[in-house]
Amino acid sequence: MIPADTVHLWHLSIASAAVPTQSLQHVLSPDERAGLHGAAEPYRRDFVVVRSAVRAVLGAYLALPPEEVALRRGRWGKPEIANVEGAPRFNVSHAGDAALIAVAADRDVGVDVEGIRPRRDAAGLATRFFPADESVLVRSRDAAGRETVFLRLWTRKEAIVKAAGGRLAQGLRLSVTHEGRSFTTSDPTRRLPGMWWVCDLDVPLGYAAALAVSGSGPCHVVEMPAGHSRTRIANATFLTPGEGSRAYRTERIN
Repeated sequence: MIPADTVHLWHLSIASAAVPTQSLQHVLSPDERAGLHGAAEPYRRDFVVVRSAVRAVLGAYLALPPEEVALRRGRWGKPEIANVEGAPRFNVSHAGDAALIAVAADRDVGVDVEGIRPRRDAAGLATRFFPADESVLVRSRDAAGRETVFLRLWTRKEAIVKAAGGRLAQGLRLSVTHEGRSFTTSDPTRRLPGMWWVCDLDVPLGYAAALAVSGSGPCHVVEMPAGHSRTRIANATFLTPGEGSRAYRTERIN
């Protein structure tokens, strides 16, 4: 089981799933399979791989086959385990080839990963949606650096919103500028009540990611599966970061 104040963080490489997606579809719910009708690649592959991986990971904690893990959605779409008292809290995010699954026992959790790519107007978006100090920080960087800073701030905000089960619009004005990799923050408007501990995550080059958990105390983040470079989930083999990996790092924003 997961100790208190701990998050298990699963990194998955979608492209490395060494199995045809057709063989994973039995893991999905009827509604999820119905939603795939007419879907084009690569969306179809990504959807099947990530959803089946989520159920397999959660099934390991619940001692259930992946296809027996029942999920439901909260008011604003946050997924949660259904019909299991005291079930772990979890959250999932994926962008491009990178997927993250965060699982905690006793604290609400949110995770977000975004691909860093040329954005036409990162400074303009920051001016429109972020607090003034964060807008200044984004505009202070050269064209190449603005996207990295913008997404570092964005992923922190979205991780908080996802942990709270809220809407993205509720979190864009949150102040998340901080020099360190982890910090505690709250929403002065109380649209997202409570305190939130936020941590930047090490992810493959070309991505930015952050984790948020409820409460003011720090949380121990455990990379899963610890010390292994490959893991099997729902009959698929995924690449995961092993010990000493140098392809993973967090970009500083200050």
